[in-house]
Amino acid sequence: MKHLATLLTAVVVVLGLARTTQADTINLTWNPNTEINLAGYVVSYGTAANTYTSTFDSGNNTSQPLSNLVKGTKYYFVVKAYNTSGVFSGASQEVSGIASDPPPAPPSMPAGPTPASGATGVSVTPTLG
Repeated sequence: MKHLATLLTAVVVVLGLARTTQADTINLTWNPNTEINLAGYVVSYGTAANTYTSTFDSGNNTSQPLSNLVKGTKYYFVVKAYNTSGVFSGASQEVSGIASDPPPAPPSMPAGPTPASGATGVSVTPTLG
């Protein structure tokens, strides 16, 4: 498992924090561990650096959405791998992200008359009201 701890520290770093279509959600993604006796991953997080108040088992998933977070709150995350003997690696590098609503959808173009073939000089600019 020593190899697992070293590999996890070097490779299983939480790579991305991205918004999704649900409000108050952060998506976590990390590189997989390559040891053959890997059993899964545990994600720990909290609202203060190096202080993790929640933990869950992600199974063999290397991507995990966390929803029902408090909007505007900064969260800190680490991932640990564990093997089939139940031995855990060291924690990955800590990363953080802020839970927020997804950006608004761009305005859609209103339906309207279509210019005849070959028409030029017609321009439609949607405005936000």
